Amino acid sequence: MNIVTTKYQPKNSDAWNELCLINNNLLQTTYYDDIRVLFNQHPVYFEVFDGNNLVGGVKAYEYRSNKLPFISKISSTLRIIGEVIKAIDAELPIEAINNNLIDYISHNNITQFKSMGYYGGFENIAMIHLKKKNTIVSPFDVAAFDLSENKDVLWKKNKESHKRNINKALKASVNLIESDDLDHFITLLNETYALQKKSAPNASFIKRIYNVLYPKGLLKIFFAEHNSIYYGSALVTQFGNYADYSFGGNLKNNFGAGHFLHWSIALTYQQKKYSRYILGQVAKNDGDYGDNTKFVDGISRFKRDFSTFNLPSSSIEWTINPLKLKTWQLIQKLAGL
Repeated sequence: MNIVTTKYQPKNSDAWNELCLINNNLLQTTYYDDIRVLFNQHPVYFEVFDGNNLVGGVKAYEYRSNKLPFISKISSTLRIIGEVIKAIDAELPIEAINNNLIDYISHNNITQFKSMGYYGGFENIAMIHLKKKNTIVSPFDVAAFDLSENKDVLWKKNKESHKRNINKALKASVNLIESDDLDHFITLLNETYALQKKSAPNASFIKRIYNVLYPKGLLKIFFAEHNSIYYGSALVTQFGNYADYSFGGNLKNNFGAGHFLHWSIALTYQQKKYSRYILGQVAKNDGDYGDNTKFVDGISRFKRDFSTFNLPSSSIEWTINPLKLKTWQLIQKLAGL
């Protein structure tokens, strides 16, 4: 097997995207390159070939500030979002991929390298090895519905409090609405985050995701509607056999709109023969998340109390050049970037 490194696009985009489809990995497709360019991030593909056949690989995004040549050199970041992809039954040379990453980082004067799992499976995260003091590991789990299980089995596995809220929504005649109303989705998202310390996701980013993926049939927007008012929303990407809850918002209510929303979406994708509906990151039971109680006691508990299972994952940051990184962070702080 040999590994080929290319910038901006893989050797064969169709072959690469087909392999991503087999792995249910939308984030590693070339489609996302049109999204990440919004943040001045450009793809670098590390492709594994067995003869002329593509059998695996991973894509990273390289960022450099384009303000000044000096800043460009110290701001360089290489970021991987999503797990390594591979052909069915292929034994990938993971260590060789990681060594190629190290070579690229060295030859291109990268200041910081980040790799984040997304769909679950710690063993499929690309990584390098540095001194422990230069590495930050942030473990988490990924919660997902196993849609291969019978509907009745899934229902029984829901916590009693979730069952009560779903039944409350059904009794109140809450409806699941599929819509292309992106503006209403963003409005509801902003209203949700207005009550939190954390800022809402970048609206331009949401619009770019929608404009790239929706025409390809890779994205749906769902609302939980009651008396012509949308109380819950979910932007869901769909690729291969996976549906993934990417963004969402909720208005305060006392009839279980949020619980109903995700339960109904899970059943919708089960009927479409998808294998998973992924709710995303949750706190590990033994994890240390400081005072982030909203993530631990709020978001994570909400997702875990459905009939979901958990897959281990992590976000890992490696500081290649601490002095450059500190200088870049200081410039960002002073410039208000």
